[in-house]
Amino acid sequence: MKNVLLYLANAYYTIISGANIQLNGASIPVYDGMAPSTELGSYILISVDRTAQQTEDKCGFMWDATMLVDVVVKDGNYGFVESDTIAEQIGELINTNLNPTVDNFQCFVTSSSFNNLSGLNPTEPTFRTLLRNQHKIVQSL
Repeated sequence: MKNVLLYLANAYYTIISGANIQLNGASIPVYDGMAPSTELGSYILISVDRTAQQTEDKCGFMWDATMLVDVVVKDGNYGFVESDTIAEQIGELINTNLNPTVDNFQCFVTSSSFNNLSGLNPTEPTFRTLLRNQHKIVQSL
């Protein structure tokens, strides 16, 4: 049995960073787990809020897994339109008919949700859109 979150997080990182998502002509960096303290601009975070629950049947191992992507837009000239647009682009990349490609696993998106959060610090306006995907994953024996 493999740790499905390792493979799923890697697939997310590969898909999102490979898309070269941009805001106002500048590429948005993608981080896994947390952004470095030196990051002052907008970024995409493949969050540490990851869960997987494993069950087993005669055909292999199955998981219900959840991944959270946090789109963080920092700048007084932007708002939720920008963070929502970026999150929508990521959702379209992940929720294709092909679904994320994960080594040795069949992976399907079963549901998606979007939530907004805003930082009310007037010196550093921050707009965040959270994209949460639930997956059904099967690893054949």
